[in-house]
Amino acid sequence: MSDSRLARPSVVPYVTAWDSERAGLLGDLVLRRRPQLHIAYADERPDDRDDDGVLIGRISASPGQGRALYREMHVRRQYECMTNLLCQICGEPASENTDGVLFLDWRHRKSPATWPERSLTKMPPLCEPCAVRSIAECPHLANEPTCAAIRTPDPRAWGVSGSLYRPVKGGWYCYPGTAEIPYGDFRLHAMVSSALMVELTNVTRVSVEDLAS
Repeated sequence: MSDSRLARPSVVPYVTAWDSERAGLLGDLVLRRRPQLHIAYADERPDDRDDDGVLIGRISASPGQGRALYREMHVRRQYECMTNLLCQICGEPASENTDGVLFLDWRHRKSPATWPERSLTKMPPLCEPCAVRSIAECPHLANEPTCAAIRTPDPRAWGVSGSLYRPVKGGWYCYPGTAEIPYGDFRLHAMVSSALMVELTNVTRVSVEDLAS
């Protein structure tokens, strides 16, 4: 049986990064010692940190210009959707009812045994029409049994994912891979965040048929 999902979706999600959007430079980073040793921007602005004081990666904004990078999310738009519970596809308010806010989540090697309960995700919520469209079109959801549509009444900000650094002579060393670090961890002082992560708790599974009705 052939899979009807598209090689690329019919719309570009709001959180998608574009190749015209440029990330900040390592040369912009400095080490500050007050109030404690931490990584910072040389010309730091108030909006360079999230509500917990973690440095957010700088990137320009030019959505719609150039080529859409479907596998990447724009740092600021991801934060915006997670913080304000906006749909990752259309940028409008995500679906919310008495069971909570709507998310799509899929099992992976780091998922807890209780999945989807207590799952960690950096994928923002969705409105119902966009959730149905995503399930129908997204090639990454081809293995449906591992994907769950869920609602959670309290999507708690858990921490961040991004690049973990340490200063070295003449610059910075970036640890390989993407680090996922919870709020309250001392390593956040050396972190440049690329995504806000939430924990999905008290979840209720939702059927695709219910979303489409």
